[in-house]
Amino acid sequence: MPIRKGSRRVEVYNSALGVYLYDPANADAIRETGAALSDPKGIATLRGQRLLVCYGLMQDDELDVEVVVGPPLTVKELEKGRWLRTQRTRLHVPSGTLHVDSADTLRLGAEDPTDEGATVEVPKGEYVLSLYRIFHDQLSAEGISRYRGPQEVVVLTPAAEAEPLASEEAYLPFEPEVARLPWLKAYKVTGPRFEGLVESQRTKGMIVTNLDRDAAKELGLQFGSGLRLEAGKVTQTAVYLDDNIMLEEYLEGLAGPRARRIAGLQGAWFWKHHDAHGYEVLLFGLPDDVTLKARSPITITKLAEPIEPYDEEAWFGHATVSGAEIEGTVVRLYWESGWPHLVLSVDETALTAIEANPGDRLRLQVGDIVMPLPLFATSDDLWRASRKPSVPTNLILEYGDAITQNSAASRKKAATLWKELDGLRRRGSEGNLPVGGYLRADKRVRDKKLLEVQPMVFPSGWIDAPYPAYDFAAEPGTAVRIRKAEGLTIDSQT
Repeated sequence: MPIRKGSRRVEVYNSALGVYLYDPANADAIRETGAALSDPKGIATLRGQRLLVCYGLMQDDELDVEVVVGPPLTVKELEKGRWLRTQRTRLHVPSGTLHVDSADTLRLGAEDPTDEGATVEVPKGEYVLSLYRIFHDQLSAEGISRYRGPQEVVVLTPAAEAEPLASEEAYLPFEPEVARLPWLKAYKVTGPRFEGLVESQRTKGMIVTNLDRDAAKELGLQFGSGLRLEAGKVTQTAVYLDDNIMLEEYLEGLAGPRARRIAGLQGAWFWKHHDAHGYEVLLFGLPDDVTLKARSPITITKLAEPIEPYDEEAWFGHATVSGAEIEGTVVRLYWESGWPHLVLSVDETALTAIEANPGDRLRLQVGDIVMPLPLFATSDDLWRASRKPSVPTNLILEYGDAITQNSAASRKKAATLWKELDGLRRRGSEGNLPVGGYLRADKRVRDKKLLEVQPMVFPSGWIDAPYPAYDFAAEPGTAVRIRKAEGLTIDSQT
């Protein structure tokens, strides 16, 4: 469908960043100027001569240009698309023939072009040229996906009928603009209730909302807050995760009992919207079979009780130091690859107080269990100390195969293989150390670190291993004591 009846739409092969408009009757005059037509600065030297107009492109797509003769586009005509700022200049078309060329089809060089350009017949004369470019970011921002018109519209208005020009440029550069986002602030917050919009269905099982940081502040959202989304017949509960963690990581590593009891719990977290140039809006998870249309209304309510209660003061600064010993508690238990990991209320300040540094051997007591605890700088250091590349691959493969078989014989074989594997692992640098510790950045307060204790049971990569001595799982609140110690072994209980 043309922008205007009687216009001419042309397509031209292109592999560069310029579109050339000129009358072949001006070809000799253009050549005589000696302007470097492959260079925007060279083209700019033709300013005011009205011999040629070149406009720059954002990228080297095939040209799709509509040429219109008459007055500038009307408001109604412009409603068919979204447009960048109109650029205007002047062009002389003495023979009534307009060439539309790319760098591949330009018919002004000494050699024939490699591809064929387009030719449009227009009334001969002086024109004010108005260039309209499609604003792709704006189309995307408004959720318009069905635009099928030209990428640029060139309107030639007889000079005598046109508005005066401020200048007569020969080169019109591509000038990007920031999209206007009418959906961004189209919301209302009343107490714990947010009324806004679905900006888009980003992927299956996830929508982009227009709930931004300002709205989150008004709602009083904190990590672990419960959210209920309502849209038509759709109702969904989610846990607010800010932008620090994804839902899968949360469920595997941080989720407490209440979160685990909520069937179908989803996550909600902030994301930097590409069309909004990094402006943050809330992503809200949905079941894969639920679809919500862009711009459809939604309500998000902050629940009275958080899904993941989080009291920062209960985590940090609550370990006490007496002499060379730290007293604290287990504040988090989570499982990874079938093994328990403990987060303790022991921070860098407490470790510094007993002069504990990476490389030191500590004595750890969790409840009634006592074990040696080597202290590492990072989780990578702990992993490298755990992994023993010398363990034969064939034993690891046999063990992996045995634990997948559900029979008494396979379980017996797995236990025998694990005993051999573990024996090989224990010969060497770290001997019979069951666990290691390191200071890990808290997933909710990134600038603070707590001591995490995890198994050192990686003969070669991550494998499950049924070794009772490492089952030190302890519920939050369990008492913990740490002090420096030398010579402790796995069998020590003092």
